[in-house]
Amino acid sequence: MLRVVNFVLGPLRNNTYLITDEETGAGLVVDPSFGSEQVAAYAAREQIHIDKILLTHGHNDHVAGVSALQRQYKEIPLYIRKEDTFYLKKEGNEDSDFMGMPRPFIHGPFHWLQDGDTVSLGNSIFQVIATPGHTPGSVCYYQEDRQWLFSGDTLFAGSAGRCDLPLGDEEKLADSLDRLKQIIPDSAIILPGHGEHSEMGLEKINNPFLRGGL
Repeated sequence: MLRVVNFVLGPLRNNTYLITDEETGAGLVVDPSFGSEQVAAYAAREQIHIDKILLTHGHNDHVAGVSALQRQYKEIPLYIRKEDTFYLKKEGNEDSDFMGMPRPFIHGPFHWLQDGDTVSLGNSIFQVIATPGHTPGSVCYYQEDRQWLFSGDTLFAGSAGRCDLPLGDEEKLADSLDRLKQIIPDSAIILPGHGEHSEMGLEKINNPFLRGGL
C-alpha cells in the first residue's frame, strides 16, 4: 500500500512529495525543494528509509532540497533525464539561477531516465513519461495502480508550465500536454509541482491548455 504526503516548501510554494511503501517502509521523494530538512525529519520520525529521489525537471526550486536528503541518506540516487543537467550546478557554473535564487551544488549518483522507463518502490511501479516543453528533460511519473500523475511543472490545475525560461519550448509543451490528454485516464489524480491537486477529467474540461490554448 502506497501513501503520499505533500510538503509545501520554499518561496515558490513547491509541492514536494514523499511516497512510502507501507509494507517495507521504503520511500522516495519527488522534487525536493528548499527546506526539505522537514521531509528528512518526518521520514526519520516515521522510520521511513528514502532510497530514491525522482526529479520531474532540473529547475532550482525542484532540486534545492537534494543535499538535505543526501546528508541523511548517503549515496541516494537521483532520477532525471540527462537533457536537464544544463540546470544543475556543476563546478564553475554560476551561483544563482535565472530567478536569482541560490543554486545548490547537485551531485549524484545519477540515474538517467528515458521515456517509458519504470521506477519501483516496493511492489509498485512508476512509469516515466517524457513531457518536454517547460524544460527539455521534463518528465511526469505515473503510478497506475493508484492513478497518481506527478506532473511537475508540465501540468497544473487550470494551467500549464511556462515556456519563456531558458530552453523552454512552447510547441513541445503543447505536444506533451496533448500526449497526457490521450494516455492518462480521466479518473487520475494530478499532483503538480505547484498549486492544488486536480483530476485529469476535470482538467480536460476546464483547463484551456488541454483544449489547445497554449
